[in-house]
Amino acid sequence: MVWGQEDGYHQDYDPDAPTKQEIYIFCRDCRKAFRVHVKARPRVKVRCTCGRGGRLCELDVFSDKEEAREFAVFYTRLVRDVKDVLRANDVPVPDSRRMEGGQALVAGAASEHPHALEIAAIQQKLASDVELVERHELLSELITLTFSCRRLVVGAREQCVEACRADLAISRELVRESKRRRKAGSAIRLSFSCFKHLSILLEEDGQLQGALEVAQQGKKLGLKGYDERIAALQAQLGS
Repeated sequence: MVWGQEDGYHQDYDPDAPTKQEIYIFCRDCRKAFRVHVKARPRVKVRCTCGRGGRLCELDVFSDKEEAREFAVFYTRLVRDVKDVLRANDVPVPDSRRMEGGQALVAGAASEHPHALEIAAIQQKLASDVELVERHELLSELITLTFSCRRLVVGAREQCVEACRADLAISRELVRESKRRRKAGSAIRLSFSCFKHLSILLEEDGQLQGALEVAQQGKKLGLKGYDERIAALQAQLGS
């Protein structure tokens, strides 16, 4: 995912397709993505249920629903972070939710990680001697942050892969620790996102066998919800 035009709008659809396409449009007013089925051309006009409308070339357009959702999360956080910076520097913050006239500011901020301070704090804690469960929680938070904008920010994908692999490496030890604490009467609740996210990242990179193996590892660990992903990957591999 990249910012498609100089004005900062994302454009991800086939403008030459002869038939109608199902595309997803992110509305910067209500901060939601909506679906349309249209013969997509840059000058075709569409309108969100909130009332905002415009030509496709003036909107954020996606061919994939999940990417539209991820962009919605990223943009909302990015606008929040930009406004926080403005307030911290005593700069007037635009009243419009769309930050009219401030698109260049938002697009420019996308060239750097929108959660740089949060990630730096997490990395600093990970570099220290933190106990096992806390390390897992920090890695899970890092995975969530970097995965949400992996297509928008240089280096975010690599950080996400690294965090996933680090959390996956301690997963069995975490399960053993969880069982030990449960027997001791101090049960903890574990949740793993590293298997799912790493499997998705590998699939996006075309590494289907690797994606399948990660999903199978998640299932073998006792995690639920991997049967469908495993079947889909096996189908793609032709096995």
